Amino acid sequence: SAEQVPITIKKFAGPYDSGNSRVAPFGVDRFDAKLSIHSIANMVGLHMGRDFDKFIDSVLVGLLDTASSTVRPLGFAADADFTTQEAGPMDMNTIARAERALDEANIPVFPNGKRMLVLHPRQAQSLKDDPQFARYAEFHAPVNPLLAKSYLKSVAGFDIFKSNTLDTDSNGSSITVYKAQAFGPGVLGSAVGEMPRVMAATDDNYGETAKVIWLLYGAFALLDNRFAVSVRTS
Repeated sequence: SAEQVPITIKKFAGPYDSGNSRVAPFGVDRFDAKLSIHSIANMVGLHMGRDFDKFIDSVLVGLLDTASSTVRPLGFAADADFTTQEAGPMDMNTIARAERALDEANIPVFPNGKRMLVLHPRQAQSLKDDPQFARYAEFHAPVNPLLAKSYLKSVAGFDIFKSNTLDTDSNGSSITVYKAQAFGPGVLGSAVGEMPRVMAATDDNYGETAKVIWLLYGAFALLDNRFAVSVRTS
């Protein structure tokens, strides 16, 4: 049934310097900007746009990793059970059980009748080696051109995509655990208090150096963790 979920608007800014845990503004020197053969303003804008996209991606990936259920290959009940790399690769059976988990939770599908499954490139490679996947997978070009480059194939109840920005973990045996994400529509929510914009610092060295950041008043939330499944392999 339909529910209301409260989300809180917060202030976000970047680019972010993870090494020093702070926002690190871009500095544009007036002298360099006037004499450069390139448009420094455009270059800074490009970098800020990419940093903002990276921020959005990391937030959404982190939210989907908090799914209510986790599926692993048969024989593996926990991440610690992966004792050798590639002992539990991505396969069709794992995908089928992820689909069952969403079906049992009565999770809806997207307008094309499918849900989404996003894989790490290593998981996508393992899946391609599974003869069952080769037998049942079909190619249906996405309608949305933004999804075309990351689309792999469709199989069972999923459109499958791949992304190299998914999180990974290292278990007690120093084995890398790859975390794919399966989900249906309505899993994520967002709100905007003020659209992202570029802001300049008042400390500008007498007008000679412009320090700029991007700033967003917004909110992001996992609306219902039952709408997502974490699919983990080694």
